[in-house]
Amino acid sequence: MEVVGKKLFMIGGCDSNNILSSAEAKSSDSSTHSLMNISPMGRPRAFFASTVIGSSIFVSGGISDYNEAKNEDIGYKSTEEYNSKQDKWTFLKPMLSRRNGHGLVGFHGGLLAFGGYNVDPFLFSGRKKRRREIGKPVKAKALCSFEKYNMTTHEWTKQKFEMPKCKAYFNWISLHF
Repeated sequence: MEVVGKKLFMIGGCDSNNILSSAEAKSSDSSTHSLMNISPMGRPRAFFASTVIGSSIFVSGGISDYNEAKNEDIGYKSTEEYNSKQDKWTFLKPMLSRRNGHGLVGFHGGLLAFGGYNVDPFLFSGRKKRRREIGKPVKAKALCSFEKYNMTTHEWTKQKFEMPKCKAYFNWISLHF
């Protein structure tokens, strides 16, 4: 969930049966009590990260429903930007690592992605049927790494520093003084 201007945005996630690409917005005007649909993301995502810079929302990583041909639910590298003035999503260059359950913040004129898992850890824990469908199981690994997206060059670069303890599904805050 993100806030841009006077609107609250709810993006992606999952319902009882599906991972969603849908997005909704709600005005902070108390006379409006309903949500309005906005353009959906380019792909369905759950366990992704999001942040706001100016009037844009950025989402990165996450997982989707399993697609054997594309092996997609092992995790996304993709990043999208939502332009709230044009109601339009655009794919940016993909991250260097697949990530879900990670952090994403606006940082020094770019995006900083950090931590998370490199695959869907729930995919391989106790779901034997899906494990057989996929074949060789892949061990989920929590990441310590950081990577930065440069808004000028449109490139992701691995950062030299790492988190002291690898982790995923954590909370983070970006403070601006």
